[in-house]
Amino acid sequence: MRMTTSSTFVLTKSAFNGLCKEYLKKNTDGIKNARDFLDHSKLEIYAILNESIENSPVKYNIKLEATYIIPNTHTRENRAFKTRSRSVFQSDDVNNFLELDFIKLLQEQEEMELYRRNRRNYIQRKCIQTFRSILAKLVNPVHAERIGSNYVEVENRYDFENINFPASLNDVAKFEKTNKVSVNIYSLKNGELKYKNNVKKIQKE
Repeated sequence: MRMTTSSTFVLTKSAFNGLCKEYLKKNTDGIKNARDFLDHSKLEIYAILNESIENSPVKYNIKLEATYIIPNTHTRENRAFKTRSRSVFQSDDVNNFLELDFIKLLQEQEEMELYRRNRRNYIQRKCIQTFRSILAKLVNPVHAERIGSNYVEVENRYDFENINFPASLNDVAKFEKTNKVSVNIYSLKNGELKYKNNVKKIQKE
């Protein structure tokens, strides 16, 4: 595939004597909203399809590619959303077809983002539980392995308001400053913090 930096659609692949073609458009304008990008591209797609069906019916599909940045990390995640192949004839309403295709792409994107949010919420809850379990051992160092009122005491004793989960090093530093405690970090692996079971109060001078 030929690389392109054009803000319009460019023919990047042609096979079977031009019967199979692939067009690519880069988001050089930095449009962040998928619906806005599709609407911005609609007239060009419409023109390409109309020109293609002048001689004979065609089949086409649309693929939307996006890059997401995972919150609290520098990790980038590439995703692709694709419509099924659709036959189009000169007598068809191409504009309506495109609108249906856009809806399908946006639904796929919404479902993926909902899944990611739910998964992130699960990870956040798990991270919160881990973070609080370490602090609970400070509240009740005797039989710290027991789950009981010590976990409730943690919620009442410490301020978690400005902490983002999964917690970053900056979040731990904020927590230490707000609550006057010292949290020992065991390791940093795959963007996740590992804690030692050792949280100490900072003695006032």
